[in-house]
Amino acid sequence: MINGKLISTKDIIWKVYKDAGFVDEINWGDAIEWTIDALEFIYHPDNFEKKVTGHKSDPTYDITNYRAKIPCDLVHLVGVTVDGWPALPTTNTYHQLKDGGCCGVDEFASLLSNGTFVDNFGNTFITNLGTKYGGAPLTYELNNDWITLSVKEGKLCIAYLAHPTDCDGFPMVPDDVHFREAITKAIVRRLDYLKWRQNPNDRGLKALYDHSDQEYCWYIASAQNRAKMPDVDKMESIKNQMLRLKPSISEWSRNFTTLLSPESRRLK
Repeated sequence: MINGKLISTKDIIWKVYKDAGFVDEINWGDAIEWTIDALEFIYHPDNFEKKVTGHKSDPTYDITNYRAKIPCDLVHLVGVTVDGWPALPTTNTYHQLKDGGCCGVDEFASLLSNGTFVDNFGNTFITNLGTKYGGAPLTYELNNDWITLSVKEGKLCIAYLAHPTDCDGFPMVPDDVHFREAITKAIVRRLDYLKWRQNPNDRGLKALYDHSDQEYCWYIASAQNRAKMPDVDKMESIKNQMLRLKPSISEWSRNFTTLLSPESRRLK
């Protein structure tokens, strides 16, 4: 568990100068890219900024002809709702064709009857999620900066993760010693690699790069474990999710708003 505080990549680059003793000027653009790469290798939700966009008053995310633009800073999609109803990733092969009417493929909605779907083996699946759209579940698919949905019009709301940035546009990293060291080692490793690549026969540079690579691997794993380690509050949340007599199987339809609530069972 990390503390939620962030520092700028600028501070990390100065730390690289200090810790590694570099006297040559570091290309800051390269250092920023290496920082992003390292953060994505660590990859934990606490690394990123949690964002929600597309509120009802925001016309930018109005669905037009089944489509809407996804945010340009999206790193990982967390959830999608349409007019307040949650949507699922599509399983329809022809979802990008909107109605599926191509090459003799029937429209998906025609396969639905009273909120149920019967496959070729006679298995019946309940598809009615209680939305205003009837029996067919809301679905979406991401494709080349666009999100395609199963409804032609509506208000789209997207929850997602993005890289946090400072006032100058530099990415920010968790202000935690494990993360600070991991990002520093990632930049040093890249710089040492470039030096060795320019002189591949230099055994000293190869040994230096091998050492940097070993430190990088160790500190990246350290940051990953640090982010995954829950504190007391998160342990309580995990306990409330697991310690139940009756499984809570409809949390997704409520956007997981009550997932962490402890179960209350009255004995009569």
